[in-house]
Amino acid sequence: MSSSILLSHLEREAKKTGVSFILICLDGSGSINSKDFESLRTGTRCLVTKFQGATIGIIQFSGGYKIECVPTTNNDTIDKALRDMKQMGTITETKNAVIKCAELFKSSTATNKVLIIVTDGHPDEGQDPIS
Repeated sequence: MSSSILLSHLEREAKKTGVSFILICLDGSGSINSKDFESLRTGTRCLVTKFQGATIGIIQFSGGYKIECVPTTNNDTIDKALRDMKQMGTITETKNAVIKCAELFKSSTATNKVLIIVTDGHPDEGQDPIS
């Protein structure tokens, strides 16, 4: 699925369901080259503009996770965090980032929550990203 089709689909679904809290987990592992990571950041910056008024948080994962932007409704803050984000560039550990997202969701009173995980799909050898 192309990124423009995915973006359109996400935007339609968000409007239909009234999404109010979005967490975006971005793969910053070494299997993603720097050009692709830049595209990932740029695409995410575009994506968040489609969700005016929603609370959005950004988490990067690689060998662990880093909260790049605590959940906020301020798009300028989110945009700055994405522009300033540096690729972690180690192994792919999706699991801990997903666990952190679950914790953030539990602490929120929002009723419509969405988790978006953007990854190249290359977990490290012997690692099950979800178990």
